[in-house]
Amino acid sequence: MQLGSEARNAIIKIAYDVLSGRLDSISGSRRLWRTADEMTNELPPEFDLFVEIDQQTDWLGENTRTSEWINCEIECKDKVFASCKKLLLYLEDQRQETIEIANSVLTGKIGLLEGAHLIGSCASDDPDIQLLGVLATETDHLPITAQEKIVWNPERLIDKEREISEFEVRTKDEILSACKKIVEKLERYEVAG
Repeated sequence: MQLGSEARNAIIKIAYDVLSGRLDSISGSRRLWRTADEMTNELPPEFDLFVEIDQQTDWLGENTRTSEWINCEIECKDKVFASCKKLLLYLEDQRQETIEIANSVLTGKIGLLEGAHLIGSCASDDPDIQLLGVLATETDHLPITAQEKIVWNPERLIDKEREISEFEVRTKDEILSACKKIVEKLERYEVAG
């Protein structure tokens, strides 16, 4: 799962609100699950508990503080806290990995299209990540990584490498600009720390 800045910020705020006690575990679980579900179709296992709590407590209503609600809150609070911490660590790891890939593109350690494929393959509301995703889909038919190139017929690979080179020349500025913006956005904050 790759979330854009809007979704990440919303999820981080909710998780911190739960951990600080500004939001109870049940309401926090429901909001985390529903916020992420609206932003992406691809949820990591870190959201499993939030989904489970949402489903188990749906019948309680949103604003009722009945004895059933209180019992459920007591029962799930420690699990929700642990899951919020795991979620924040997951988002921080994801942030670091995305920065690393974008910087590798910017420094030439990995190719433009390989970086576009790695970053752009994730669902996101971020326009720069979406741009990389669009560019990546335009080259899905091409062997981008060394592992993909190994299985290609050498004669056909020459033609495909020429096509890759031409595409990279046309899109170089767009890819580099998107990677630079992604790094700038993600370096502004740490998720957990």
